[in-house]
Amino acid sequence: MIIKLKKHLWLLIPAAVFFFTALMFWLMGAFLPEWIEWQSRDRLTAERVISLHDRRLSIEQDGKEFYKTPLFTHVQDFLYFDINGDGAEELILLVWKRGSYGEHKPTWVTRDETGFSQHIFIYSFQEDRLKPIWMSSKLGIEVKSFDVSGERTILLREPDGRETEWVWLSFGLTRKE
Repeated sequence: MIIKLKKHLWLLIPAAVFFFTALMFWLMGAFLPEWIEWQSRDRLTAERVISLHDRRLSIEQDGKEFYKTPLFTHVQDFLYFDINGDGAEELILLVWKRGSYGEHKPTWVTRDETGFSQHIFIYSFQEDRLKPIWMSSKLGIEVKSFDVSGERTILLREPDGRETEWVWLSFGLTRKE
């Protein structure tokens, strides 16, 4: 038995290397849709520098790194404006991440999805941290780009050119009719 295992070990090593290489490419977003327009830019505010490069968003404040998105959360674009009307700008991210939800799933969901899906995350700035104020589940539509469309309104553009407007309504975004 041991001799047979040794004889076939040379097959297991390349298979394992291939598997782990493919897994890393998948986690790094190599197989996400080609229509995605990955943005790259810096935004200077009075208090901080918000940078989006290589699908990762980082925030620098007082010369130090204040926040950086998790490694396998791919940021497609970001907006910085007052979405909820509280007088302070919020950070709005258009992201791709694994799963539809996160650690807090609806009671009827026993197991989250494992594939990548698109989400909108909205954060407010607290003194020493970034506070999530709304984290969407899987969007259910494909968003090629998004932009500010008016007071507390976001314009979502789909790959086929369709556009919809979304507004903040007490808690979360809702489609504007």
